[in-house]
Amino acid sequence: MKLPSIAGTISFKLSALYLLLFLCSFLSHWHRPFIVDEPYTGTTTKNSIETEAVRLKTEYDSGGLAELKDEIDEVDERKLHTLFEYGVIDQNSRLIAGSLK
Repeated sequence: MKLPSIAGTISFKLSALYLLLFLCSFLSHWHRPFIVDEPYTGTTTKNSIETEAVRLKTEYDSGGLAELKDEIDEVDERKLHTLFEYGVIDQNSRLIAGSLK
């Protein structure tokens, strides 16, 4: 008595079709964060860092280290930052201002 081939059954063919559709759906959603969103988020983050660096440099240029420390302490107290942690560290690696963790 010969057993029927599993690959020839309708159940197997439907299961293979559903698996193929699932894989296509998964791959179409999986690549989005890496291919579509990454250039935007990378550029946005870079621009945010550059903007903050310019702002803090302007504070330092206008009033020296004391003004920079005051600005960082003020930002830290009000919790204005969401993406960045701010801090001023001296030559001996001691935290002068901010709350780096």
